Amino acid sequence: MRITAVVIALLLAGEATPTGALKKLGEKKTYAYSIETKVEGDSLGNAAKAMQTAVSGAWEKPDTFVVKVGKAGAEAVHKGGKSVLTLDGKEWTTFDEAEKAAQGKPNAALAMLASVEAPHVEWAEALGRVAGLAKQKEMEENCIVFLGVLTKEAAKEIASELAEGPAAKGDGGRGTGSRGGVGKFSRPGNYGRGGGGNGQVTIKESTGSVKLLVSKDEELPRAIVYTVKATVSVQQGGKPVESEVTITRTIKFEDIDKAKVEIADAAKKKLP
Repeated sequence: MRITAVVIALLLAGEATPTGALKKLGEKKTYAYSIETKVEGDSLGNAAKAMQTAVSGAWEKPDTFVVKVGKAGAEAVHKGGKSVLTLDGKEWTTFDEAEKAAQGKPNAALAMLASVEAPHVEWAEALGRVAGLAKQKEMEENCIVFLGVLTKEAAKEIASELAEGPAAKGDGGRGTGSRGGVGKFSRPGNYGRGGGGNGQVTIKESTGSVKLLVSKDEELPRAIVYTVKATVSVQQGGKPVESEVTITRTIKFEDIDKAKVEIADAAKKKLP
């Protein structure tokens, strides 16, 4: 019986796990990633449009990564604990300078650029808020599939992006404890209109699930997909109108050990 237990332990040790795959990703030299969000539902207006802004980037060992948001040239470079950004692809500033210039006004691009942790680290932390993450029998795209359920708090944070920013937003809307980040379940920033007028979105209830794909051969993460279904109330003509909304966010990891982290010369001058 003791021998059987040892054999089982050895077999399990060789199996891919979600956290193990993300840790292994962090041991690679470099990788690229992308974040795509789709919102399906009626009467969501500008809140849904802002939430669906595409995010992409690349990470390089030991501590350099670039984040790009949308098509207007918004980009941030994080290196050695220091960060600089541009909102127009031309002028580079520090985050403190950009936030001062914003004068307290919500800025979705600024918030989404504001990660200070490597994506594989943030997503490993985020998986701690998934219940019952279990390996499935069926494979997908030559990848091992893991399925789990989002905690109520995590599902609410994602759905809250349709209203007035994340439920747990803190310092300047940047996220509690740090400047937010691509790996948090909720991307910081006030995407909704607020104020109680037309377009105001209120989250009534929400539930969510997570799917993680790990490559069978390399045991590296390929994609994380989480889906949130929410009942929302939208103010229209002074009256609340309820609708069902589905939010699907897909994070893909690509070009592992091949991606190039390119830093603009203007950004290099602002970095220490």
